Amino acid sequence: ARSETIVHRPGFGHIAFLVDDVGKARQAVLEAGGADVGDIITLQTADGRKVTFNYMTDPEGNILELQSWQEA
Repeated sequence: ARSETIVHRPGFGHIAFLVDDVGKARQAVLEAGGADVGDIITLQTADGRKVTFNYMTDPEGNILELQSWQEA
């Protein structure tokens, strides 16, 4: 039985990928049979950089994080 898809469960949580464009990468994952776990979020860090990320599942249910960074 497959456990519930959550980001913070014990053990292997997720694998993160640095991508140029989170929206385009998200679309590619969806077209391959993946699904959204959350929304695309953009946060600003204390040093002024911005990080955009999204959690998804691949077609087998593994959690992925798509992430991109912008300099200040």
